[in-house]
Amino acid sequence: MFLALNRVISYPYSIGSYPNSFAVVHQKDLTDFYDIIENFDASDTDIKRFSKYFIARSDKKFWETFDWFQAHFNKRDPITAIKLRN
Repeated sequence: MFLALNRVISYPYSIGSYPNSFAVVHQKDLTDFYDIIENFDASDTDIKRFSKYFIARSDKKFWETFDWFQAHFNKRDPITAIKLRN
């Protein structure tokens, strides 16, 4: 998923190898997530709403989340997943 000019593009595959953050959005929260992207104004309220969905590398949950994504990559596309680990 990439953010470009207030648009979210979702791809049916994984992209990236050295993430600084992860977006974790449950289907039930998509409307709120898209609303934040479309109307983000950097207010304290929006930053708090935005941070609900993102896990930064400095977050103590980052590596647990990384492992979850890596397991998903391994299962979905094992050949490409090997490249992500190196």
